[in-house]
Amino acid sequence: MDSLQFFMPVRIAPDATEPVVEIYSIDQALDFLLAWPTGRQGPIYQKALNACFEASLDETSTEDARRAFLGFVRVCGILAKDTSVPVAALADAWLASPEESGKPRRKSDRGTRSSRDGPSARQ
Repeated sequence: MDSLQFFMPVRIAPDATEPVVEIYSIDQALDFLLAWPTGRQGPIYQKALNACFEASLDETSTEDARRAFLGFVRVCGILAKDTSVPVAALADAWLASPEESGKPRRKSDRGTRSSRDGPSARQ
């Protein structure tokens, strides 16, 4: 299987009068994003575009790019209604994660261990 193929297509419903479009790969996602109207591009668009370009250069995983693209189409309101909610929720989580967005983690997040880590973690 091609490494730039999505494990599951992203289904897009641009409007009620058009059929659902399925995006199967990074190349198709890039084509879709590059055709997106300039006036409607924002930070989430840019994040999805960057992730797809990085995946095409093998700098990030195809799955991370798929999640970014999925988050973009969901925020735009064009994600097909028959897309499962847990999959779409993963995309939202990816968009919100500071590690993926390039935001630095807070000092309090670094190297802290909770009591769940067990006694060996408290040395």
